[in-house]
Amino acid sequence: MAILTAALASLSGTPRLSAQLPEGAKGPGSIVVTLRDSAGNDSLNRASVCTTVGQYYRCAAERAGRRFVISALPVGAYSVDVSCLTRNGMDRGLAQSVVRVADSVPTDVGLNVSFSGCDTRPMRRTTGTMTGHLMSAFEESSLSFCKPDDWFVAPDSDRRTWLTFGRGSCSAIKWPKGEKAYIDAGNARSEELQGFESFFVSVHGTLEGPGHYGHMGVAAYEFTVDSVIYIRTPSAGDCARR
Repeated sequence: MAILTAALASLSGTPRLSAQLPEGAKGPGSIVVTLRDSAGNDSLNRASVCTTVGQYYRCAAERAGRRFVISALPVGAYSVDVSCLTRNGMDRGLAQSVVRVADSVPTDVGLNVSFSGCDTRPMRRTTGTMTGHLMSAFEESSLSFCKPDDWFVAPDSDRRTWLTFGRGSCSAIKWPKGEKAYIDAGNARSEELQGFESFFVSVHGTLEGPGHYGHMGVAAYEFTVDSVIYIRTPSAGDCARR
């Protein structure tokens, strides 16, 4: 998203500033950006806030909350680019502002921008033990919960979840033989999905969303595993026996 924002800024002809370092300047400093809706009082807590430092593009953490911090900046002038993701996953430029970092103290910047078209849904994170079915293939890692209502809320029309193994969480996994995976083909028929395998898993981790996760952003949620309880070949009635 940051790369797209940079490209849009250069195409628009807006001058981009990299740090100008005065002799004897102190630092490093930081830029703290708060985004406010120009049509109301809400804050945008999911956005891309970036600037150029020398030859590099540096961004605040996305989904950081109401304050976006770009740290470790030498004293100088910076062109700060702000963009957001829309509900369909596209990038939308919001603002560009020149900010001067004068010292090692944080430089606070409040920007009034239009949130129109931005994905303003509140980000949720839930940690716990999940049990369910994993459908795995090349560029596919879909997770189906045995008890989805324990994780989702009523307005979640899209509950597709991408399973990701966190660092070190899968190093000791002994993968069993997976079962063939099928899809409902209608008229009480099912068709085998070639190249797909199905597993029954119990893992501990964190569910995050809604957003755009996995290959091409196809999933609305992501479950990041920090520890594996078991992974086994699925059988009939798995969820009922848990």
